[in-house]
Amino acid sequence: MIYTVFVTGNTEQDQWQAELLEYSWQNVRQAGELVRLVACGAGQALPMHALARVVRTRSWSPHPFLFDHYAAYNTPAALLEWILQERVDASLLLLDSHNVLFNALNEEVACGQAVGNEWGDMPRGGDAPFGLPGEYQYLQAYCVNRGLRLPPVQFPLLIHSRDLKKILARWLELTGIIRAQFSTQAGRPGNAHKLAYVIAAAEYGIAHQPRKLALTPGDRKTDSAIMNYSQPIASARSEIIWDMQTYQPWAACQPKDAKAGAGREFLTLLQQYQTLRASFGHFRMRRPRRRMGVREASILDNMLLEVPSRAEPLSLNRSAAAIWRLCDNQRTMADIAEALEEKFQVPHQALCADVELALHQLKIDGAIDLEISA
Repeated sequence: MIYTVFVTGNTEQDQWQAELLEYSWQNVRQAGELVRLVACGAGQALPMHALARVVRTRSWSPHPFLFDHYAAYNTPAALLEWILQERVDASLLLLDSHNVLFNALNEEVACGQAVGNEWGDMPRGGDAPFGLPGEYQYLQAYCVNRGLRLPPVQFPLLIHSRDLKKILARWLELTGIIRAQFSTQAGRPGNAHKLAYVIAAAEYGIAHQPRKLALTPGDRKTDSAIMNYSQPIASARSEIIWDMQTYQPWAACQPKDAKAGAGREFLTLLQQYQTLRASFGHFRMRRPRRRMGVREASILDNMLLEVPSRAEPLSLNRSAAAIWRLCDNQRTMADIAEALEEKFQVPHQALCADVELALHQLKIDGAIDLEISA
């Protein structure tokens, strides 16, 4: 079993990136389960996904003790909460939210066999602990085995959950230490969580094999499994034509204008999903399947579902009941929308939005799964 896991907040920027990652995960038929850990408050509504399982975790930005606003605290904190709550014991493919899959990476790893993406510009070459530059001298006060060699790796990572569980608390602690102690004219370092990870991994003896797991927009070859699109994408004339920081969700893009290579392949993927999403074409790729053990009953005009995972019966309104009746393990989401459109004469876009919302809620309530249709 392999879990593909990524941690996000609950913003519009987080949502479009998560949807695109989910689409790429579906496209390459990555094995296992896709899990999105959402660091947000208890009162916030969780985002919708057809295939990814969405798990709420506590937010650690700002840090509850340091009061430091740094979104990367959420990564070790959310992973620790999830692994402990669900007692995960499996291989994990850990991605950043700005990653997409170009090819399936179904490689399961045993304990002690972690693989990490190469971190070519990791700080090094000084007399501070771990061979780090001089500005990290303060780590003398916080680290005991200061001569350890740091594995030059970063996300994406392939690691067994038992290895990751060992280092998560220390990873979170060291991120706070580095953010609090580091002092430069430029302010606190933006790579604190990356450096904290490799120090924690070294301290706990979790060996990592560096490997090129992720492409960047400038790479000509596109044979790696993962693409990191955090850097701007340029044209053949080196003009910036797309930037993650300024992109408006689901706006059209022009892949043909990009320089040949990974950047163009990414924009092609983005354009495909943008077109599919605008026409609700993704409905044909997903089929609701009733979960085993769900029983239904009608009382007057109300339909009730007994779901094994719920203590109380689930009450469906008229529209949700009509959608449930069409979940026969054969129809796709598109088939359900077309059947209802023909029956009720409701505008297509409005109906598709209602069907998507209702099926998402049935999935959250444990009545159905949404699987990839052939």
